[in-house]
Amino acid sequence: MSHPPIALITGATSGIGAAVAGALAARGYCLLVTGRDCARGRAAEQDLLRAGATAVTFLPTDHASLEATDQLVEQIRSHTDVLDLLVANAAVMPLAPTRTSEGLEPEITVDVLGVTTLVDGLLPLLSAAPRARVVLVTSDAATRFPVGIADDPWLARRAAPVRAYAKAKRWKMHLAAAFAEELRPKGVVVHAASPGPAWTSMTRALTRHALGVPAPLWWIIRAVQRTQRPERAAGCVVRAATDPALARCTGQLTRGKHQTRPIPTDPTIAADALTAARRLITTSRESTPKPAADASSTVTRATPHGAPRRPAD
Repeated sequence: MSHPPIALITGATSGIGAAVAGALAARGYCLLVTGRDCARGRAAEQDLLRAGATAVTFLPTDHASLEATDQLVEQIRSHTDVLDLLVANAAVMPLAPTRTSEGLEPEITVDVLGVTTLVDGLLPLLSAAPRARVVLVTSDAATRFPVGIADDPWLARRAAPVRAYAKAKRWKMHLAAAFAEELRPKGVVVHAASPGPAWTSMTRALTRHALGVPAPLWWIIRAVQRTQRPERAAGCVVRAATDPALARCTGQLTRGKHQTRPIPTDPTIAADALTAARRLITTSRESTPKPAADASSTVTRATPHGAPRRPAD
């Protein structure tokens, strides 16, 4: 019996994530989507069902919390035995220095530690799918601020906010290359996708100070950003997730309508990036006290809209 493919898209209630979810809905996917705003998430469920999704489940999640990401993994495991596609799209870019409740940089938690937690935690479900894919959404900015994994600016926050964001995206690109090699024997394909500029809520909130550029260049950048629709930017993510040609290879970076090339990273650096992420996750878990369970948990149980539990084939 044939089952519709099941996809998890993080940060899918607005912007590029919503556009990716819409494109997959039109292809008949069963969708698991995450976001922080419950009202927007419920609206997204209905929109995606109207767009053609076989089923949609909104899973309210704050990806800036490792505890919430752990809970998300457990919830998905209770929802299905198979996951055909994971699109790690969620991102944050605080405009002022801040830390999570676990004492970590939000950008690092969302784009690096959370992504590593998701891929590692959901690997049994991905391995159970016949042709599973993982797509890590990065940014053009990732290649403009190359930096070593252990360099101080990542955690010391000495750069402009957008630079901290870009460095987290660079780390995420390293993770994509490392996971591509690590999961190759398991038959799980891993790609990175760089959507380019898009006029989203995150982009609209940017300031010149956050970007760290002079005024003339700032106005040029804003003019370009305003012309870029999320649906167009999402194209390279959808291509990385669905293009049959990209099922026959792994470790590719997609950009624009047609650009595809190997992820630009050194294999040793990529492996070190994954090791560093896993070490930081372990350290954080060991140093964070376990709170008592209560009704205000960051991730709440969601009711699937017509989605049966899919067994492994």
